[in-house]
Amino acid sequence: MIFDQMKNFAKYAPLAPAVWGKVETFIAGAGALPDGRYEIAGSEVFATIDTHHIAPLNPDRLEYHRDYVDIQLLLEGEEDFIYAPIDGLAVTREYRPDAGLCRLEGPGLALKLVPGNFAVLFPEEGHAPGVGPETMSVKKVVIKIAASCLA
Repeated sequence: MIFDQMKNFAKYAPLAPAVWGKVETFIAGAGALPDGRYEIAGSEVFATIDTHHIAPLNPDRLEYHRDYVDIQLLLEGEEDFIYAPIDGLAVTREYRPDAGLCRLEGPGLALKLVPGNFAVLFPEEGHAPGVGPETMSVKKVVIKIAASCLA
């Protein structure tokens, strides 16, 4: 996992050099876009922008993905973001290719996601985004980069 400030985003370009610049350009204009799904580089790199209420942490809220790297950042609001290595966590829902994720239960490290920082989650890294008081509304960008794009 990477957790850093947006001012440092470009230094991670070697992770996915063929698409990182396109992702950075998309992020720069994301604040003006309405909620929806956006293709950045076909089905290999796409983003969703969503405005929603965050929720308290449920025991099986942790998830991981096998085929995509997640880049998560907030445009508005703040949320707690839970990270946990998957080794030793209890699987509560087996991996489903149609959903693209597996659900897990267990402890994790809480980080505060606010506008100006971002998190990168690699395949099979557990995370629970969108945690906090139900009254908090956030506008969030989640970018998916196919694992095949990684250097």
